[in-house]
Amino acid sequence: MVSSIFYTGINVPYASLNGLMTTNQYERGLLGNFRMLLATAGTMTVNTVVLKMVTGLGNGNQYDPAGWTKTYVILSLITIGLNFFTFFFCKERVVENTTQDGSAQKISFGKSVKGLFKNKYWVLMVIVLFSMYFMMSCFFGSAAYFAQYNMNDMNTYAPISNALSLAQIITMFVTPFLMKKVSKRYTMLFGMVVSVVGFVGTAMVGSSLTAQVVCSVIKGIGFGCGAATMFGLLQDAITYGQWLNGFGTTGMGNAASSFCTKVGSGIGTAALGWILSAGGFEASAKVQSAQALSAINVAFTVVPVILVIVVVVCMIFFDLDKFYAKIIDDLENGRHKGDSSAAQTLKN
Repeated sequence: MVSSIFYTGINVPYASLNGLMTTNQYERGLLGNFRMLLATAGTMTVNTVVLKMVTGLGNGNQYDPAGWTKTYVILSLITIGLNFFTFFFCKERVVENTTQDGSAQKISFGKSVKGLFKNKYWVLMVIVLFSMYFMMSCFFGSAAYFAQYNMNDMNTYAPISNALSLAQIITMFVTPFLMKKVSKRYTMLFGMVVSVVGFVGTAMVGSSLTAQVVCSVIKGIGFGCGAATMFGLLQDAITYGQWLNGFGTTGMGNAASSFCTKVGSGIGTAALGWILSAGGFEASAKVQSAQALSAINVAFTVVPVILVIVVVVCMIFFDLDKFYAKIIDDLENGRHKGDSSAAQTLKN
């Protein structure tokens, strides 16, 4: 609980920096891309070194409490140092909610919330983030069950999972070029369509390890495109809200969307349990019934396909890229939607 509270306290302003450091769509895409790329690399690094650190610091015993304490102290100090690095070297260049004389404009909580829900692009991105985190919780949570019972070999879990992770990381080195060429929106749309192909393939190829690894690579490519773009798209939506409402909601917009990702993750995990329970899954059974195997397939393929299609539909309607440049021009010149000159800008 304490960890979650402090994580949220850091993550919301950290996410807001994406929108406050620049209004350039491509630069926001790069910030979001490297955020997810390094987060993935950091997770893999921690997963690789933690047990080795615990063993080394715990006199050769990976279960030694002192070893775990020392390891977490070291990792915490590194984390604090990295956050201070961000604090001292990242600069907010986008100014929100100031009056004509340069003083701060106070926006009430109720007005901010109302402004967010008037912003159709922010609502679309909340649906996208909720769906993505729901999908990932259900999909990744069911991966071990799929390997053990549907593939009949728990040893297949590592190659199937690692193929996806590696493909995702490699893809995120390529996505900056895709975003520059076709925009964040279409990069996300392409990635989600590719993901659907990967999930459908998983459902069709059966227990062939080679085929499942190929499908994981396809899904990893799709996930890489989605991870690289979703937070940059969110910041663009929040900027649209500033133009629409006449005031900015960067902090509130990121906080509310962060809340939705946590809700999505929680419901996705719960949904996995509900699906397995409905299929009669028995954790103690070495062999599962046909209904239980079908339930695992539903959690591993069907639910993700449905949620990814929801994201595809949202991206079809997310046409902000068509007039984003004009919105930025208005904001830089102190114009908002309510101004007649701004309305004329969009008509032209």
